[in-house]
Amino acid sequence: MHGVTLRPMKKILFVLAALAIPHTAFAHEKWFVTNHHTIERPELFLGLNATNIVMGILALAAIGAAFWLDKKLENSKAIAKAHKDLDRVQAWGIPVVRLTTGVLMFTASYIGFFFAPDLKTVFAPPVWGTILLYAQAFIGLGLILGVVPRLMAAAGFLLYAALFVIFPPLDMLPYFVYAGIFLYLLILGDSSMPKVKGKGLVFAIFKDWLKKLEPYAFDFLRIGLAVSLILPALLYKIIQPEYALAFVASHPVNFMQGLGFTQFTDAMFVLCAGLTEFILGTLLLFGVLPRFIVAVLIFAFTVTLTMFGMFELLGHLPLYGAAYAILVGARS
Repeated sequence: MHGVTLRPMKKILFVLAALAIPHTAFAHEKWFVTNHHTIERPELFLGLNATNIVMGILALAAIGAAFWLDKKLENSKAIAKAHKDLDRVQAWGIPVVRLTTGVLMFTASYIGFFFAPDLKTVFAPPVWGTILLYAQAFIGLGLILGVVPRLMAAAGFLLYAALFVIFPPLDMLPYFVYAGIFLYLLILGDSSMPKVKGKGLVFAIFKDWLKKLEPYAFDFLRIGLAVSLILPALLYKIIQPEYALAFVASHPVNFMQGLGFTQFTDAMFVLCAGLTEFILGTLLLFGVLPRFIVAVLIFAFTVTLTMFGMFELLGHLPLYGAAYAILVGARS
């Protein structure tokens, strides 16, 4: 592989550049890739070598630096003012999450998949697949209309859990953000919707329990989003990079070569993209600079729209919603 023949200083510069720029590789490769079996695994992913060791060290250093910066900014007046300004629109987070998730679920039912384009109903048993598809449409419509949102959230969580029986766990876990979204909506409800007579009776028995969980609602959402960043990065860019390599081979996302770094191979780009997603997911998992992290994610998701259009927007809608809710509602 050409990447391992670069001089050490050039390697470091290349890696720093790649880790510093939000990637256009945030697309979910499994939505677009069908021919990953034809890709031969590059030397970069066959074992430890100078290049991936340097990349790993830089990734760990970036995580350490973020922890230090998070601590350093605790007493910053400018940051405190920014947090205060965002807190003013905190109430917008719940309706945004509810609507983005509802639109995705309702539209997905029409297209023929569960939660994400690679979870196609053709892989499910015919009868159960149809029943669950209608259930998803019903829940999605309920979330859009704001009809008993807590009940819809509880049903959505049960639907997500039920799909583990149909699909392998490693296919479902990258969409763990839905578990976080449904728990977030279940705990907080949506006070922006008009009160419906009698709907409080549905959750009256759980009222005290849900009240105790309110301080953790954003944590569930944050952890769900973090897992949905970390697992795809590990599974499809680092452990099994053939998915991402096939994706990069058919989509011109390796912008480093366009910037003149001709020896920055697709393999290096994939590894850097995976490490970037892993870094952001890890920091979000531990609650380090959460508002900054989700702002980066929103920007990165938006950049991908220029290449992949409305299909990418649809798949990322709940991620947008979750990221926005964390942006306006995180405690730090």
